[in-house]
Amino acid sequence: MCIFILSYRYRLEPSETDSDEFYLYPNGSLFAPFLFNGEPLPPTQFCMEVFPDPETGSTKVLPLVCFPEEIEEENQEGTLQFILYPAGKYTAIF
Repeated sequence: MCIFILSYRYRLEPSETDSDEFYLYPNGSLFAPFLFNGEPLPPTQFCMEVFPDPETGSTKVLPLVCFPEEIEEENQEGTLQFILYPAGKYTAIF
């Protein structure tokens, strides 16, 4: 499950990348025919966000898709490593 505040997300931009084409289904699922093995994503795996469009001066609504949980766990472990290493190094000096 994607917790939107704490998760890493990426934006689908069909105007930039053809494979980012997406459709929002009436049941709230997101379908991107070239991504996610052709399976629709449930609403817990993405959110819709408003972004400025510098080309037109208006705004556009695009999905932010949560990274898979495996990637999130790897990033959390790496972050912990960078926190503990300097703390251990500092205590070793004194």
